[in-house]
Amino acid sequence: MWNDPRLTGIILGMNKLIFTILAFVSCSPDAPPPPVAPPSPSSPAMMEAPERPPRPAVDLIKFDAPEAWVKEEPSNNMRKAQYKIPDKEKKGGDAVLAVFYFGPRNDMLADNLKRWAQQMGHDDPKTEVIQGKCKVHLVDLKGTYTGDAQQGAQENQRMLAAVVEAEDGPWYFKITGPAGTVGPWKDDVIKMLKGAGAKKE
Repeated sequence: MWNDPRLTGIILGMNKLIFTILAFVSCSPDAPPPPVAPPSPSSPAMMEAPERPPRPAVDLIKFDAPEAWVKEEPSNNMRKAQYKIPDKEKKGGDAVLAVFYFGPRNDMLADNLKRWAQQMGHDDPKTEVIQGKCKVHLVDLKGTYTGDAQQGAQENQRMLAAVVEAEDGPWYFKITGPAGTVGPWKDDVIKMLKGAGAKKE
């Protein structure tokens, strides 16, 4: 029986048909993809970004701003104080003083001044050292200011950036605005910085 050529041909034909069907199913584009294991909860994609540490709570450094300056509510929580500086000649726009405190460390003093200078297009700012109640580092720059993302690049600007080395660490004073507004206030700014040091009562 098994030696019957006709039966042997039928069996071989059936085997070829089975192999053809299996090959067609495995190559079909509608075949379901292999299951993918869900990501582990400990994988980096599922981990939450670390929270930014809060800014140190500290009493505001004492300084006497010129009477014509208008004290404002700080526009963000990084600023410890903020003032609007009017144009003495009333021809240009207002300037702004922002006061910052980043903690007692002063090893980043030069880096912070350089970063601000780069906002005016300067990579190597010249720093003037002034001695008052505390040691003061002052940078005076002119150019196009790019430190305000909302306003965009602003031409013909001036920046007076200073660091007061107080007992509790460096305090940063940053004045920016139209060159014609900031320039006439420079002597008043230096007087203010020389007197800065003790805490506000």
